Parts: sequence; C-alpha cells; structure tokens
Amino acid sequence: MKPGDRPTKAQCAAADLWLIRRDGTTTEADEASFRQWLNEDHRHQLAYREAAAIWQQLEEPAIRLAARDHRLGNIAARRQMRWWPALPAAIAAACVIWVINPSMLENWQADIVTARGQVMARDLPDGSRLNIGADTALDLDFKDGRRRVVLRRGQAFFDVKPDQTAFTVDSGAGEIRVLGTAFNIDRTADGVEVTVQRGLVSVAGEDRDATVKLSANQHVRVSGGKLGTVETGDIDARLAWISGRLVFDRVPLHRVVEALQRQTSSRIVIRGRFSDLLVSGTFPTANVDESLTAIAGMIEGNVAHLTPWVTVIY
Repeated sequence: MKPGDRPTKAQCAAADLWLIRRDGTTTEADEASFRQWLNEDHRHQLAYREAAAIWQQLEEPAIRLAARDHRLGNIAARRQMRWWPALPAAIAAACVIWVINPSMLENWQADIVTARGQVMARDLPDGSRLNIGADTALDLDFKDGRRRVVLRRGQAFFDVKPDQTAFTVDSGAGEIRVLGTAFNIDRTADGVEVTVQRGLVSVAGEDRDATVKLSANQHVRVSGGKLGTVETGDIDARLAWISGRLVFDRVPLHRVVEALQRQTSSRIVIRGRFSDLLVSGTFPTANVDESLTAIAGMIEGNVAHLTPWVTVIY
C-alpha cells in the first residue's frame, strides 16, 4: 500500500468519532450522513474498518467473560428470558471494567497492590525494605521464620536484610533466592528480568533445576521458564522507575508500552507493524500522553485517543 493510500490523522479521528456515535441510537439522518462520509473516500472505509477491528479485539474478552458467567450463574434465567434486554448493557459494562482494570480478581487475592501510576515503599517484617512499582501485586509469607514473597505481576526492588534464613521471591517464571542483597525484579507478560544492585543473587528457571548466580550490575531474563544469558548493564537505568523515569535502550515497543501501561488507566493498543520496533529514550512516568507522543514521533507513527479508556498507537 502506498503512503497516499493510508488514512490521514484527520480521517482516522473522524472514523473514531463515527464508531463512537454509531452505538445503536443513531437516527436515519445520522446513518445517511455516515454512509455519505464513508463513500467520499476509500480511505474513510479503511480507517473505519481498522477502528472497528480494534474495538472488536477489546470487546471479545468481555463477551467471553459474560458468556461464562451466564453459563455458571444464571441457570434459572433459561426459564425466564427477561434478562435479554439488559445483556448489551452488561457486556458493555464488563468491557469497560476489563479495559480499565483487567487485573481486578488478582488484586482481590494479593496482600499488597499498587494502582496504576502509584509507587510505594514498604518495610517487611524481617527488616528488609521494599520499593513497589506501579500496577504491582504481591503476596507476603513471613510466618514461622519464613521469608518469602510471591510477585504476581509488576515490578519491585528488594533491599534484603542479611540473615541466615534465605529470602526467596517466586515470580511465576522463576525463583530468586538470596541471604542479603539488593536487587530488582520486573515481571512482564513474556518473562521476568532480575537485576542485581549489590550482593549475590541466585536465579532459577521454572523447573528449579538450572540456576545462575548474579553479582552487582548483572541481569538475566527468564522467559518461558528458561534462563537467558547473564549480561552486564546500567543498574541506574533499570532502577530509574523509582524516581519517576523509564529508561529504554533498544527495547521493543510492546515492552515499552507494557511499562507505560502501568502508569495509566487508559488501555494502550498498538496497531500495525510497530510492535517489534526498537525504542530508546528516557520518559517520565507522570505524563504518559507526552511519552507516547514522543515515541510515535520516533517510529513515524501516530497516537489517537479513541475514548478516555483507549489510546492507540498506529
């Protein structure tokens, strides 16, 4: 497709507005205006199809959730079909909840939860110190002499008080084990990265058989339960989130967006070929819109705010 065949920013914005307006309450005159706009330029049709495809991706999980809940909890409603008129509204509400907070159930189960955009410090029962990143959930187990943390999602920096009892962190994809050290764990959708500031840290994969030992300024990624290669990097860059900055050096856009997603309640969606493009730079966590605009400029893309709950990079 030639560059001139792509919709312009104005055409994409118009398509987004039409998608929002056509919610089932439009008049015949509105529909006539929509058809006229659609037929004015083939790029209008392309822009509208792409916008609709994004909304379909967002709605499908909510529809599956609503269908599952209906099967499990609404058997009696099979005899009385009076709930049907309310089903579209229920699906819409479920979609909004999923978009705004897809981790609600996990939050209910965790001991400590931070909201999007929130960073907190916490003293642990053994005297260790914990810095917890935005949109993070974890469990604590310090009973009967144990020192164990489960990182359900998100990021945390551990400053562990030395003790003969090992301090362990279960991150799902692997286990981190120390006696006294300072290290960072970042759990993302496709793996876990462990970075050591000082001391010695043992990292095991999912099967707990293979392990590596990390010393100061070293990091390793565990993906698919398997240990990656131990590398040396800039520890200050990896800990910049504590002071309100995110620093990336040739990181795929989808990972950058995942880090920024922790800072905002608006769902960030990547459309098109941009997901694996490499991004470098320093971005403030306090202004996600500004960061996304800067990133879009780097990759020659655009940013659109479909609603207060959905932002698209395309």
